[in-house]
Amino acid sequence: MADLVESGAWTPEKVAAFRAGFYEFLKYVVINSKDTGGLTVMADNIYFAQQRFLDSVFDGLSEDVHDFKALKSRQLGISTISRALALFWLGVHPGLQGAMIFDTDSNKEVARAEITTILDNLPARFGFPGKKSENRYGLRLSNDSFLRFMSAGVRSNRSSGTLGRSSGLNMVWASEMCSWENPEGIVSLRQALSDKYKDRLYIWESTARGFNDWYRMWQDARADSLTQRTVFIGWWAREDQRFVKGSKGFDLYGLEPPTEGEQEKIDAVRDQYGYEVDQEQLAWYRWKSNPIAADDDEFDGEGEESGYLQQDQPWTEDEAFIQTGSQFFPADKLTQITKETVTDNYKPYYFVPATEFVYMQVHPALNRRMTQLKVWEEPDEHGHYVLSGDPAFGHNEKNDRSALQVLRCYADCVEQVAEFASPNFQPHQFAWVMMSLAGWYKNSRLIIELNGPGEAMLREMQQLPAVIQRGYLRPVAEELGLKNIFSNVRHYIYTKTDSMGAGHVLHLKTNSSLKVTIMERCRDFTSTGRLIIHSRDLIDEMKTIRREGDKIEAEASNKDDRVFSMAMGLRAWEQAERMALVSQGKTRAVENAKKQFTLADQMALLNKMQIESFFKRKIATRRNLAADLRRNTWRYR
Repeated sequence: MADLVESGAWTPEKVAAFRAGFYEFLKYVVINSKDTGGLTVMADNIYFAQQRFLDSVFDGLSEDVHDFKALKSRQLGISTISRALALFWLGVHPGLQGAMIFDTDSNKEVARAEITTILDNLPARFGFPGKKSENRYGLRLSNDSFLRFMSAGVRSNRSSGTLGRSSGLNMVWASEMCSWENPEGIVSLRQALSDKYKDRLYIWESTARGFNDWYRMWQDARADSLTQRTVFIGWWAREDQRFVKGSKGFDLYGLEPPTEGEQEKIDAVRDQYGYEVDQEQLAWYRWKSNPIAADDDEFDGEGEESGYLQQDQPWTEDEAFIQTGSQFFPADKLTQITKETVTDNYKPYYFVPATEFVYMQVHPALNRRMTQLKVWEEPDEHGHYVLSGDPAFGHNEKNDRSALQVLRCYADCVEQVAEFASPNFQPHQFAWVMMSLAGWYKNSRLIIELNGPGEAMLREMQQLPAVIQRGYLRPVAEELGLKNIFSNVRHYIYTKTDSMGAGHVLHLKTNSSLKVTIMERCRDFTSTGRLIIHSRDLIDEMKTIRREGDKIEAEASNKDDRVFSMAMGLRAWEQAERMALVSQGKTRAVENAKKQFTLADQMALLNKMQIESFFKRKIATRRNLAADLRRNTWRYR
């Protein structure tokens, strides 16, 4: 077996040889199958779902990628085929240090028994390495590859961080990541993995179950096409999950054509994964959604889907991570926004802080991981802007990133035009970033969260204009043309909603009550379409926000700094900017129309406004004269 594939980097030729050997191996793999009710040969029962998973792995290996994340529905056989692949990998490569890791001890023992069954039933003529030794920690094959059986645990405890410690690994199969309540252990495990060994293989597979550590691993993998691959395998990928035409199940659940909602999901599967869900499969899914339909009733196609069903049997990866709790932002609205306004068409930048503001540099980012600032719309000299910043550990101790939103303000809505997020900036450096963007967008109002490092950030923002305009940095600022960049920058003044006059406190220091208030308003503007979002990262954070009583925050250890900075920006727009724009009639449609005007159009509009203004003054004058005449007439009666 060791000579099956050549050593060195994985190429399409090497993958083809390995693939052929693996399918030959499956002809001798015998497992206990719950579907066939006894021992069965795996090669005779490969589902389309399993083939889809294997194709993804082999395609990735052909590009020398060795880290795979598989998001799946339940009961697709992905765990079974993954165990076989991992065992074959150990048999082909002598001396590997491998691990199979499970959520619970009971699942670990089930897998151990299955691996033992496979090894015991392999014929000697196949030449696969047999068991050399075995203990409670794992087993060693005759080629000196060692396979550990490990349990991550479904709740945190004092030993959580020991997962993977003192264990250098170059092959891992990790199962049901969604149930691992062990973030410290995951970090420890990933540190134990080799990223140099040519024949490494790491497979992580799981259902979803909300926005947990598995969700973050999935998102990271989606963003890293260089070293990782992702594959989603929905319920539709198992071909026998259907009611065939003419069966009682089809007559009850399959006669009605797809509803509008069902057709949207069918279209999404076709567009995203190239698979067409047919009516027989739809009938099976309807039964899963509503299994208590009476035999003498016709199914109307409108069965209720629980959040748990959508997590266990999702159509798409977005549906898989749906929350079962009280999701704060409406999921359907976030989906609509993603389709209509979210875009990856932005200009990426990153900042290089220095010892002084004037020496800080901004460069175009070469890739997504370098990107700190995303700009969807550059400054418009006629625009009004709000910049809202939440420094790291500002409103929430879990949020270790500084986040900033730039919003263009209109009378009827706000539009996200730029977004900054990074964990690598100290408060004074984040203040420099915010002030530099304020100087770039010019006519802007600033609002920041003062809790935590926010006060240090505010002090830097207050002192910086003086140092630039009158202090020791003035010569450099004048040389660089930066002396007057803060001339149109204004600070937000906090005013209580029920106050009859303007406040006297700068910016925002949130408490639990105020946070609920501004987050509720953020949800209002999101639902009504008054907030136009372009950031995919912001939408991803909004999906994780849930409400439990008076606490509104990201689920588990997810981040909500982008969301909170957006909520603050909306507060500043509504309280400090909107009414002036309303009185000026500066709606988004009007402002966008102006951009399309030629010089002749602008002159015509100016003349029209001047004429209208002239006649309005004349009408007002006549009304005043008429009113005076009525008063004088009344006086002499």
